[in-house]
Amino acid sequence: MPDYTQASNQAVLQAQKILGRVERVENLDSVLDSMFMQRGGPDEEIGLQQFRIEFQTEVGGNFGPYNPDGGSYIPVSGPEYVQGVLYPVTMQLGLGATELAQRISKAGKDVTVVPWVSKMIADVKVKMGNKRNQNLQGYNTGQLATVDATYSTGTTVQLAATPFGARLIDKGDMVQFTDASFNQLGVPVQVLDVTKNGIGVVDTITVSAVPSGLASGNLVTLPYLSNVTPLFLQGLTYMVSPLNSAALDYLGIPRSNSLAQAPAMNANNAPLTLGIVYGGLCRLVQALGVERFKKERKKNRWYGHIAQVAAAQSLGYAKQFVAMPDGKAPYFDGVPSPFAEDMLAGAMFDTDSVAATNALYFLDTSTLCKVRFPGANKFIPGPIDGMWFEGRDLQGSPTSERLAYFQDAVNYAVINPWANLTITNLQVPQVFSN
Repeated sequence: MPDYTQASNQAVLQAQKILGRVERVENLDSVLDSMFMQRGGPDEEIGLQQFRIEFQTEVGGNFGPYNPDGGSYIPVSGPEYVQGVLYPVTMQLGLGATELAQRISKAGKDVTVVPWVSKMIADVKVKMGNKRNQNLQGYNTGQLATVDATYSTGTTVQLAATPFGARLIDKGDMVQFTDASFNQLGVPVQVLDVTKNGIGVVDTITVSAVPSGLASGNLVTLPYLSNVTPLFLQGLTYMVSPLNSAALDYLGIPRSNSLAQAPAMNANNAPLTLGIVYGGLCRLVQALGVERFKKERKKNRWYGHIAQVAAAQSLGYAKQFVAMPDGKAPYFDGVPSPFAEDMLAGAMFDTDSVAATNALYFLDTSTLCKVRFPGANKFIPGPIDGMWFEGRDLQGSPTSERLAYFQDAVNYAVINPWANLTITNLQVPQVFSN
């Protein structure tokens, strides 16, 4: 005899309950990009003419003794200026939704928990800021990661732990594999999954396919860049670099020119110490001069990964202040607050989860420069609802898919490399190795 007394037999009549709070499980940090956008120096809109940055390397005048009693005057000299060139780099975020998806998304809470199409549109500026921020970390080649020595075969690819692991890559991204000389291997592939929550450990990406011969030491870059000679956003390791090479340049100026060489301290894989911090700052002051350094003191900020803040705190020379308004010491557990403003050597420390884990930067924010094409950082107008384009199949026939494109055209530079310091090859604290 059938028994229909259990509630499970009437499950089809029971309303489904879904939590209305939907958390975003995606890291969208954009700290460095915000430093250029909000705290930076020059902010210029330009046309097709390239933006010129002038560097004064000599004010002019020879100095020396002379004989005022019939002797000759000393030789004379004038000022020297060197010109750098900066131009915007174009980029897009491509978005898609079907006609039915748009209709359901607009139907209200009785039909859908989240109006996902409109939310995707609302979040696009945040996403674009995050992608700019990721690409601001490297040089200017669009490189995102390096294939680790532990990779052998398969579509799950291990990535070198430092400096970035997989933290410049998001699930769903399209990426390109290349060899160490940026010769492209195969075609762009999609990232199906990414593990990147560790610090100082090997991360992985799972991709839709891998090119034949993929091996350790190969690179992961943005897709659709030029083969062999890729160029993209100028990142921090390009702008604040001690490199000395006639084969490389900064804004078109050979890096063999000392003005393009930023003050630096190589930690040689040692942990952060007071000596490394103070030694680096002394090199900065030596290059820039005491008066110029102190003039912009309030605009100096450290920038780096939270791992190096942990290193500074663990060394014990990062002081903590405990307020005692009534003269009595409050309860204090001795662990620095993760919500307090981070400081190092008396300057604010801006931490970023996508920054290099093995480097630190001391930046003069008054020298951070950006240029944009006018009207950038917005959706390209489309014929459907002012934003959407009609999808097409392989035969060119229209489909019910809708496409939208958010575009930007921007680039970054520092207008005085000597005002910014980089500390390289720091050891990632051992506490993160497990």
